[in-house]
Amino acid sequence: QKPLVPPMKYGTNARPPLKIMQTVIADLPAKHLPTYSPSAKSPKRLVIVGDVHGQLSALQSLLDKLSFSTPAGDHLILAGDMVTKGPDSVGVVDLAMRLGASAVRGNHEDRVLLVASRGSSDVVPTLANYTNTTAYGTIATADDRAKSVARALSAAQLTWLASRPIILRVGRLPSSSSPNTNTPPWNAGELFVVHAGLVPRVPLHQQDPWAVMNMRSLLYPFSDVRRKTVRKRLDARAKKEHDRLDAIAKEEHERHPELPKPPAGRDVAVPIEGRDGEPWSEVWNRVQNGIERDEDRKVVVYGHDARKGLQTGVRYAFGLDSGCGNGKQLSALVLEAGPDGVTHRIVQVDCA
Repeated sequence: QKPLVPPMKYGTNARPPLKIMQTVIADLPAKHLPTYSPSAKSPKRLVIVGDVHGQLSALQSLLDKLSFSTPAGDHLILAGDMVTKGPDSVGVVDLAMRLGASAVRGNHEDRVLLVASRGSSDVVPTLANYTNTTAYGTIATADDRAKSVARALSAAQLTWLASRPIILRVGRLPSSSSPNTNTPPWNAGELFVVHAGLVPRVPLHQQDPWAVMNMRSLLYPFSDVRRKTVRKRLDARAKKEHDRLDAIAKEEHERHPELPKPPAGRDVAVPIEGRDGEPWSEVWNRVQNGIERDEDRKVVVYGHDARKGLQTGVRYAFGLDSGCGNGKQLSALVLEAGPDGVTHRIVQVDCA
């Protein structure tokens, strides 16, 4: 008899073929990395901006506040959800293209491309167009805002959006003089930009594109099975101790190896769109802190979570969605190199 749950590992399970995405992983050209030269009038900066959501005036104000200059070597990266909600999605995409900006695909771009692909066979299909649901949640579906944006964008703009990667690998930030100049977290081996998140310990090529665009938290289903077994035992022995069960269950979970164990490779974190699990960024940070060598650690910059707002308290994950689509603020993470290595600062403007 075949096992009900065959051994498998997150990232290798059945899913839509990746050929439906033009680009899943892309590398930022090294020429855009922040550099420092004592003879330069100003250092080259890397400016990563959170969810703009069609708020062109806010994006322009933010770049003006930074005195952003592509001739001076500054480079802009948009962390997805450039479009919908705000009044000028077309203007945001046009500005990004004129500035030669980099960007990743967010769930709102995926919605717009879904609508566009239904109206024209020339537009690359999306994960949203492939199927409507997965085991992890509902995939992007068309709505009126996405339809309006899809109709307004030109063919060239749609092609540009469709060619944006799901994961942008920035790479390692150069230090000014020696490999050990940069301070944490910028001495990490790699920097990535995604829209929603990454699952810790899963290689980039095995990350689920839907999850990278939509996830907010992680669930551990087989750990839950073990805890439920413990709870049943405790209920039978001490029905009056319900208030203590969670704490006791946790202790029993660690002490009893004979309890049900997950099949090989299945005690993994499953990404979900909702907030019922543990925030993925906290898990990511914990995993990175447990890695001995700095060069093996990885930093992720992301957007997507307007409810939580700007998140900079987690060393190896920076959340930049500060609610511009809801009239709050637009945030940028500015990376610049100096004589003491790479430093960062957060710059914000109000959104109408």
